[in-house]
Amino acid sequence: AFRRMLLVGLGSAVAQQVVGIDAIQYFLTFIIQEAGVVGRVQQSLVLIFLGILKMSVIFVAGSFFDKSGRRPLLFISLVG
Repeated sequence: AFRRMLLVGLGSAVAQQVVGIDAIQYFLTFIIQEAGVVGRVQQSLVLIFLGILKMSVIFVAGSFFDKSGRRPLLFISLVG
């Protein structure tokens, strides 16, 4: 049982790295700056908006988890 839990945990961590969302969040300030948003206030507003958007998507995804389960949604999200 421990081995299976370990594999699931490692698999989830690898999937997050492969998808690349962490890299996007890390470099988001540079991406926004390259997109032409140069003011600090404007950059902060964009980051706040994206944070609120991400949080709302997490709440919506939570209801899907309850309905269809985590495993099918994980495989669907890995496809794209």
